[in-house]
Amino acid sequence: MIVFDDSSLVNQQKYYSGLEKTRTHNPLYYVGPQEKEQFLAYLFERLRDRKLNLLVRNLFRPSYGGNRNYTLMYTLGHLMVSSDDDMRPYALVEDSPESLGPDEISRGKLLKASAKGYAKKSFDILAAFLDVLGKPVGEAPSNYDRGELIVDSSMDLETNASHGLARDNVLMLRSGLVSDTAGSKWPRPSDPAPRHRRA
Repeated sequence: MIVFDDSSLVNQQKYYSGLEKTRTHNPLYYVGPQEKEQFLAYLFERLRDRKLNLLVRNLFRPSYGGNRNYTLMYTLGHLMVSSDDDMRPYALVEDSPESLGPDEISRGKLLKASAKGYAKKSFDILAAFLDVLGKPVGEAPSNYDRGELIVDSSMDLETNASHGLARDNVLMLRSGLVSDTAGSKWPRPSDPAPRHRRA
């Protein structure tokens, strides 16, 4: 498990000692402000073009998206599950759901805590993903949709607040021909893994 800390340096110094004292069953690694700066310095050195530094720093700015980009780089070539501290292991499912639009896989809405007409449901999404990962498309169950790629409406948000409060979220399946012999492949990193601290 790797913790990617999006805290300021002041907050990191305030709370890191508590994380350091926490015992875990499996190894826990920590990537905080100092490790992130080391990683950026490594990227800048590899790019060798100072004009690109601002662009790269913007990709890894303090935000959910920036923190997610660190996660993607640190886990390049490996199966990874990402979660945030405000995620919950269940979904709110509408009692009388609206019909999904064409090519719409799922739709989410912002709800008040006191809203009625919804039930909490837990789904093992990871197990469903692992059921087909690395297998030929032709072996996927018939109830799995096929398409070129999934488009997430929330991916347009630069940061959590840059476009205002997102009140809904839609996943769309972009149609396209997919061969029965197609399968998932994972890239392999050519460089050593970035440095991190073990907590």
